[in-house]
Amino acid sequence: MWTITEKQYTNEDGESYTGYGVEFGKCLVEDITPSRTAIQQFADALNRFDASPVHIYEIIENYLAELDAPDCADFPRPCIRKPPGFPAGRFFYLT
Repeated sequence: MWTITEKQYTNEDGESYTGYGVEFGKCLVEDITPSRTAIQQFADALNRFDASPVHIYEIIENYLAELDAPDCADFPRPCIRKPPGFPAGRFFYLT
């Protein structure tokens, strides 16, 4: 079962924030999003569709591409961090 992780981080400007990720056994992807709502929806979908950890980065990419900005409306510019290994840039920005 996929579970949500929560950890404190510091951004490039020295500001602290809470980042959420997901974990399944030894598979851990941290700091995917600062939105508790978005990560809860994502973890629910992973569990509903019995998602395999083998494809987690592809699943994350596809999910983020479909994510609506209102899910992260409490942030000035909604964004979700790209997992390590994704090319170019540090964030997925929602429009």
